[in-house]
Amino acid sequence: MKNFIPSLLVILLFVGLSSCDINTGPVEIADIYLAKKDGGDFEKVKNFKPEDGPFYCIVDLSHAIEGTKIEVIWTAVDVPSQEMEDEEIDNYKLRLKNETHIEFNLNADGDWPDGEYNVEVFIDGESHESIDFKVK
Repeated sequence: MKNFIPSLLVILLFVGLSSCDINTGPVEIADIYLAKKDGGDFEKVKNFKPEDGPFYCIVDLSHAIEGTKIEVIWTAVDVPSQEMEDEEIDNYKLRLKNETHIEFNLNADGDWPDGEYNVEVFIDGESHESIDFKVK
């Protein structure tokens, strides 16, 4: 009987731990940054040159839960040559499957006009991160 109780405790502990979901908690952004491609590799940047396009926003998630809605909105905050102010340029929406690393990009037909821009990431409709950047 003495050996039975410790064995039972070990079994109960194992069953309890195995039923725990390690991915509990809300989906969070673990890392976010802007990048451009240099050949096949990403290069982290804080701002872009007009010829740098496409622009990339790299998002790494923690606690990724299938079905979570992710949205990215690219905005022209102040682009004088295009008379654009706080104007949405593009957006992208997706539902998570197994992703924890997402690469969003913004393309143009030619060079990007000088100005101030923003990219904002939403998780299930709530703003979580925003990055301001310039093109010059």
